[in-house]
Amino acid sequence: MRYALECEHGPEIMPLEEEIRQVENLLQLSRIRQPAIFIDFSYNWEIEQIQTIPLVLLSLTENMIKHGNLSQPEDPGKITLKLKNNVFIIETSNLINTGLNDTGFHTGLENIRQRLLHTYGARAEITSELSGGYYKVLISMVLDNSLL
Repeated sequence: MRYALECEHGPEIMPLEEEIRQVENLLQLSRIRQPAIFIDFSYNWEIEQIQTIPLVLLSLTENMIKHGNLSQPEDPGKITLKLKNNVFIIETSNLINTGLNDTGFHTGLENIRQRLLHTYGARAEITSELSGGYYKVLISMVLDNSLL
């Protein structure tokens, strides 16, 4: 909660390392409440120094926990962070939850889309799809060299 409040009143661009730590905290807290949450979170440690807008990665993780089926250890949700040629890529994938958890306002992805548009304009893109029983999100942001 403190992280979210600080982001709201803090700088528009922050080191990704801070948000990665919050995602790890969220996953630990979620596993206390529901031990059978399986998410593979992978990134190269060098990516922590990227400067980007906050709450994108955390919002995607919250969506996965709330709406995805993360109970299959042999088919966990996946969060992958990559940097290729100044393009920062976030990919998520999770089994679709066939239960009826339809709580919330369903604005998470649209909020991310609007924030990306505001900050990066045409240099950022977010796509999502339902495919083969999975929900996938792909975000790409072209970063200035000063943000790497």
